Amino acid sequence: MNLLKEATEIYEKQSVSKHEDIATITFEIIKTNKTAEVENFLFFCLNSANKIISINSTTGDLAQCAIYVRQLARTAILHNARSVILSHNHPSGNITPSSDDVAITKKIKQAMGTLDIDVLDHVIIGTETSVLSDEIKMTGSFSFATNGII
Repeated sequence: MNLLKEATEIYEKQSVSKHEDIATITFEIIKTNKTAEVENFLFFCLNSANKIISINSTTGDLAQCAIYVRQLARTAILHNARSVILSHNHPSGNITPSSDDVAITKKIKQAMGTLDIDVLDHVIIGTETSVLSDEIKMTGSFSFATNGII
């Protein structure tokens, strides 16, 4: 996991109240970093008022991203997070969670629960990149919390 210093400075102390907030921030970070053609996993650490205290990320390949629960737990503890939100993109534009997405979310939620850190949501955004113009667009978003998965 890499701390996104610039993104953290921009969004630090921003209150998160709905999954669209996370979807928008996730899209803006991916667009700025020009990494929409691969999976990006973002890990938001929040304080007790649901304000962002850090944004961390890792990138993968076309269809997956290596996520290590131990590393996420360490990051949350080091930032003194009360809760966390997970997000990632699907470069295919399809926002339907895969069985792997559901499984890792449950694993992270269980691990964080033992540390008294709440997992508030996991947001998936669809991204598409135009080969001709390098334009990146968001095709939609999916919230595990809104859809009763988390």
